[in-house]
Amino acid sequence: MKRSILLTLVSAIVFTMIANAQPNRNGKLDDGFTWFETVPTYGLDATQSRVNTGWSLKSAVRLIGDTPDGSIIKLVVEKGGKSVMTNSCKGGSFHNTPGAVGDSFMWTYSCWDKTQFTLETGTFDVKVFTIIGGAEKLQRTYKIDVRKVDRIKGSVQKPEPDFPEYYINRHAETPFAFIFLRPATSYGYSQTLAASESSQSKSRSSFQLFANGLERIRYQESDRCSVDGQDRHAGQFKHNRTHEHSHPKSSQLHRDAHGPPCC
Repeated sequence: MKRSILLTLVSAIVFTMIANAQPNRNGKLDDGFTWFETVPTYGLDATQSRVNTGWSLKSAVRLIGDTPDGSIIKLVVEKGGKSVMTNSCKGGSFHNTPGAVGDSFMWTYSCWDKTQFTLETGTFDVKVFTIIGGAEKLQRTYKIDVRKVDRIKGSVQKPEPDFPEYYINRHAETPFAFIFLRPATSYGYSQTLAASESSQSKSRSSFQLFANGLERIRYQESDRCSVDGQDRHAGQFKHNRTHEHSHPKSSQLHRDAHGPPCC
């Protein structure tokens, strides 16, 4: 009982210290949330047959801070200093309640415009602007490396050209992993994850481990947790694979903080 009370007290102190120790992050882009991917685009020729027109950029970005509803996130894709496409999206706004743990933020989860496309490949600058109250501000410039894969269809005996595929080279990206501590009743790192959780899960404190990766992973992975070098618990992680309606990162590991005391 004493150990349980002590651990509960320590957890409360840790969460309080984390909340109070947060630097002023208002107006900062959340790099952990940023995600870019290509979307194939097509046009019609004189015979109404589809022709390849290249690719468009789909983006997910989040700006920390309490911003007015209706603010805009604008993304300009440049190559060699020349603009090749511009996407503007109305940012969704999450206004956290006063005194609650966590951030208010503005975000766009799937920002793209099929009328904005290019056939060019190579290294591009992606400039992220915000338009808040009519004032436009450059928040960050990212770099992406877009590659093209030529494809064929038909039989081996009679191959014919197919539409190419465009993708962003991930091998140049920095590997990362981070833990997000989510107190009970607070939202998860990805708001869509929090919205999909059960009310029972929301009532428990939890930690969420995020990491990027290129290899396919199983939907269930074992984890081992230790405190001061001693194993405390072994269990399962849930993986959220990347797809159109999941968090942008390639894999997401989420763990409820229940059971024996653990890390």
